Amino acid sequence: MARDQIDMTPLQSRDELVAWIEAGVKPESEFRIGTEHEKTPFTLEGHQPVPYEGAKGIGALLEGMKLLLGWEPIMERGNIIGLYDVTRGG
Repeated sequence: MARDQIDMTPLQSRDELVAWIEAGVKPESEFRIGTEHEKTPFTLEGHQPVPYEGAKGIGALLEGMKLLLGWEPIMERGNIIGLYDVTRGG
């Protein structure tokens, strides 16, 4: 994932990386139960990996979810690679 959604400046050192990670640490009082995991989609016909391109591709899936949920896209080189909820509700 990108450094964040506003500052796309590349990190230049280990210290910058550590500071960026530390800035995202929540106090224990704000801990919540949660998980992050990735799923690898495949086609029902042939069990092949789903491509990014095309009407049944990952790009189309993310675009549809963006429209349905109203979330903002995370872009990389002109391609939507993820979504985020600016209201932090989802």
